[in-house]
Order: sequence, then structure tokens, then C-alpha cells
Amino acid sequence: MGNIGSKKSSKKSVGSVITESTPSHSDVLGTSSIPSNPQSHQTYYFSESDSEGVRLHGQHYLLKNVFQKDLFAPVREKLLEKDTHVLDIGCGDRATWLRDVAVDYPSTTFHGFDIVPFVPNDESTYNNVPSNCIITQYDATQGLPFPDNKFDYVHQRLMSGVYCGDQIDSILKEMMRVTKPGGWIELVESATAPQNTGPVFKVLFEHMEKYIYQRQKELLCGPILKEKLGKIGCIDILSDYQSIPICWGGAVGKATYEVMEHVIRYMGPLVWDNLGFDCEFDPELYNDYIDRGFNECVKSQAFLNVYWAFGRKPDTGSLKN
Repeated sequence: MGNIGSKKSSKKSVGSVITESTPSHSDVLGTSSIPSNPQSHQTYYFSESDSEGVRLHGQHYLLKNVFQKDLFAPVREKLLEKDTHVLDIGCGDRATWLRDVAVDYPSTTFHGFDIVPFVPNDESTYNNVPSNCIITQYDATQGLPFPDNKFDYVHQRLMSGVYCGDQIDSILKEMMRVTKPGGWIELVESATAPQNTGPVFKVLFEHMEKYIYQRQKELLCGPILKEKLGKIGCIDILSDYQSIPICWGGAVGKATYEVMEHVIRYMGPLVWDNLGFDCEFDPELYNDYIDRGFNECVKSQAFLNVYWAFGRKPDTGSLKN
């Protein structure tokens, strides 16, 4: 953990290729993106808004600064070759990771989709999409709309709040199906709760976690990524994590606070009855409550673990059942 300065990309993209399809899909740091209709999928917790887009955009650069890289799997040389294809599942309404990496590897075609359409709130972002990007609207829970053995590298990040129960194993098997033999699958997810928090956040995150597990039954959280990749038949699996400071440690701690604050504030009405208040949900009281929690994070030097894991599809293309 520590203070790592921001290194936002200043590269310019070279064009735009955006397609649209009929929508049927798309931790503590939050899920990748959220539909406006809460009935369209039970496990989305946040409303579609400009502030959500800003959160997801900032989340990308937070992780980039912490890990000092955009990807973990050993695919950089492959991405320099022509006829290489990458898939980003749940790319968000701004497709920040996809656009950022696509500029570095112009020979590769980057495919990204999300349950929400690609609609950034500024014209320059919309126009500055690399020509090697194909961004569509689709629901990942309906299966991946690609042929077998299509992609050299499949990437998914912070989608733990999207999948319920058996959907986790189903989407992972779908990732394996669309990955080429010898290709790589990479997952990035946070732990379900921060560590070293004070009494306020210990109670709050206990009830947030309980609420989420009641709805989803299982979470694709950071500590189980390696196990899940092994279960679908990946080999050469590697996994690790980085601890990110919350509210301390300079720019990174401040950025972590900003990302987490949006998630925690949104969860307020959902867990309010378990927090010991004897009144209906009161936004002002809740804001004071979580402010105390963040102040405790500074004193206790709380941190959040973010995990990455990647594995290779065997050259035979065989799957485990």
C-alpha cells in the first residue's frame, strides 16, 4: 500500500467503430455497469447515471495506478500481432479499459459489451474510440454471443455484483468456450469487505455482505478467482492481490474513498434497518454515519484487497464439467 501518483492516459485514439445490438445483457468497488430498469436484473444495485459513469471511469485509473498495468496475463506480445481478438465482458457505458488498452495495441481487435449502451456524456469521448474497438450492447447472463474459439484473451473486471448463484459457473464456462486453445482468461475482483476498519464499518459491511449474499447466493469475489479458473479447466493459473488504502496513503487512498463512497451511500436504504437507528431511513443521519466510518479508516489504516487471476485454456481445448 502507498501513495501512487495518477498516470492517466493522454494518448489519442484513431477513429471509431461502434455497433449496436438488441439488448439481452452486461465487491466493494462495485459492478461494471448498471441498467436503468431495476427489474431487468435482480442483482444490479446502482442506477444508471452520469455519476455512475464517472465512478467507473475513475475506478479504472485507480486500479491502473495501484497495479501499474492494465492487464496481467502474458499476452502483450500476442496483442502486437495481427488477427488477434480480445473480449472485455461488462465494459461499462464508457468502455474505459477497452479504449485505453486498444490504443496501445492497434493490431488487435477489441470487442466489448455491456448491458447498457455506450453513451458517454461528452462528445469527445464518443468520437475518440479507437478504430480497432467494437462496442455492443448485450446481457452476459444470456450466454456469450460469439462462436467457439474466437478470442485470444478474455477480460472481465469487477462483475461480482452481476451474477447470481449458478450464473457464475455458467459465464465462466462460456468464457472458456469462446477462448481459443492456448488463449488466456483474466479476472479482477475485490474482496467482499475491507480490512482493519473501525466499529462503524465492521457493522455496515457485515450487513451489506449479508444482504448481497441473500440476493445472489454466491459472489465471484477476489479470493475464489483462482479456484474458479481451475474448475473450468484452465491451466498455468496465477493469482495475487494488492492492498489499497482507504482514506489514507495519499492520492490512491483518496481515490479509493471516492469510489467506495458512491457504493456505500447507495446501499444505505437497503441495510438501514440493521444499523441500530430507531427511525425511517434518514439520508443526513446515514451520511454522518458513513463519514464516521471513513474517519475510522484513517485512524486504523483500513485497506481493501483487490485480486487478479488468469489462466490458459489448454491447447486441446478440453473443458472440465
